Amino acid sequence: TICFYYHWYGSEEVNGSNIHWRHLIKPPVPGDPPLGEIPGTDNKIGSDFFPEAGTYSSTDVNTIRRHMQQFVKARIGVIVLTWWSPDEYTLSSVPAIMDEAGKAGIKVTLNIEPYGGRSVSTVRQDLVRFIDTYRDHRALYKVDGKPLIFVYNALEFGREEWLSILGKSSPNTIRGTSIDSYMIGLAYEVNEEPDRLKSYGFDGVYTYFGSPQ
Repeated sequence: TICFYYHWYGSEEVNGSNIHWRHLIKPPVPGDPPLGEIPGTDNKIGSDFFPEAGTYSSTDVNTIRRHMQQFVKARIGVIVLTWWSPDEYTLSSVPAIMDEAGKAGIKVTLNIEPYGGRSVSTVRQDLVRFIDTYRDHRALYKVDGKPLIFVYNALEFGREEWLSILGKSSPNTIRGTSIDSYMIGLAYEVNEEPDRLKSYGFDGVYTYFGSPQ
């Protein structure tokens, strides 16, 4: 089983502030459950419930180790990190996550998010940064010897842009190189989007939101 893992939280105790806990996906509307409240404060977190572990820090090794144990208990074999390059906060926890995942027998890969300034060229740089660092790490998830990488909002860029790194004949291609990967693009709809992504050079598609079709 593959599970997306959001390691973007910070706590006052570890990081000096509660990072990302107050994030709201959408404004509340009448009928929504109340947001979870941080005990002893007036703060609310972006969730209907308050986590049993409290407002933990994703950079805390003990928290990471506990999460890996929970993944094992839930029989989750692969976790997909939220990759916000060049966000140094989320990237700072990756070394500890890789090491603790390796100890627990968990495999790790990336979901390359739509960070500010992202382009097809920076996605290639992300692959270089991650794969070159962890290619021999026991936690790196590979299929037939190649990493499997998810790309959120892949349709943000067009066919020619993606083929510049995913096309076999492009001078800047990843195909046949040391960073060659199975690239999986996000499809919002089940109509023509999977075929579009295939024509862009992607190896597969995934869904994140329920499609109306």
